[in-house]
Amino acid sequence: MADVSYADVIRTVNGLLKTKYPEITRYGNDTVDKAVPPYFFVECVPVGAEHVTKNMLHKGCSVLITYMQRTPAQMDNLEKAEEIGELLGMTIRIGRRELLVLRYGHEYIGEKNNILQISFALDWWEDTQRPEAEELMEHLHTEMTVKGD
Repeated sequence: MADVSYADVIRTVNGLLKTKYPEITRYGNDTVDKAVPPYFFVECVPVGAEHVTKNMLHKGCSVLITYMQRTPAQMDNLEKAEEIGELLGMTIRIGRRELLVLRYGHEYIGEKNNILQISFALDWWEDTQRPEAEELMEHLHTEMTVKGD
């Protein structure tokens, strides 16, 4: 079982946003059609998983946080971009792991380029070694005889 799953990433980011902005709803891919502004739309885009060895897996993802306002306001967007950057900090705790927050930035999207989208990357290694399923031998009885002389 993986230490960090992509679902864990979304749960953690949503938890941080809920703590900082309890009045703003958070949505995912499954409810975007019913979304009522203001809201955060959080998605995790896997960028690949590569087996480096039999027992090591290298994984990564990009996290996108889109902030949809009721009425576009640039100052509010800039405040959210800075506050969320401070909220994430240098590392983010996901389960038992502390992952570095890489390439944090923001841009504007949408027809009028007035919708804030924050992005950052996560990169980590997973130990894929499976525990032994076979029974271990507890006792070994041997006899030795010496021939000769």
